[in-house]
Amino acid sequence: EQENPDSDAAALAWREFLTRCPNDRRSAEARAKLVRIANTVYDYGIHAQQAGRPADAIPFYLRAVQCRPEMATAHYNLGLAYREIGDAARARESFAAAITAKSDLAAAHYMLGLTLRDLGQTNATLQAFTDTLRTDPNYADAHFALALSYAPHPEDRQLARRHFLRYLELSPESSSSTEIHRWLSDHP
Repeated sequence: EQENPDSDAAALAWREFLTRCPNDRRSAEARAKLVRIANTVYDYGIHAQQAGRPADAIPFYLRAVQCRPEMATAHYNLGLAYREIGDAARARESFAAAITAKSDLAAAHYMLGLTLRDLGQTNATLQAFTDTLRTDPNYADAHFALALSYAPHPEDRQLARRHFLRYLELSPESSSSTEIHRWLSDHP
């Protein structure tokens, strides 16, 4: 029977188990074991994060990506956990690793954009949101983020307008729709 991951004894047992993650990637058996370990610890990370404990999730995600560096979802969720605890620099690295592992993961591009914005990297932010739309042209939040980025700049207002309109098409019930319509009428 599997232990409850919330118990101290289970957490201690898992930490001990995780330190023994095999580093031998040559045999099929070792690779299969790495996949099983990565999936198991990833699930524990998800459980901790969903329980509102992102700091507790981080070691599980780190172990998952150590065992399976190509596991984009583990990198992505690691980035989310780092954002939740306020570590934007590590979040940026994790989202970038998720994109390296799976270049068409639109959510990773978008979260990278938000993180870069938090870090004050304007050009990189715009590129990440643009990459989000290149991956998924219907990613409503990326249209909104780009519109908000372009709106303050008179030379970019047509771009802002285009993205606001597309956002409203994709999210007509948005709580921001009144403000967007007002902005659009003020900037024909």
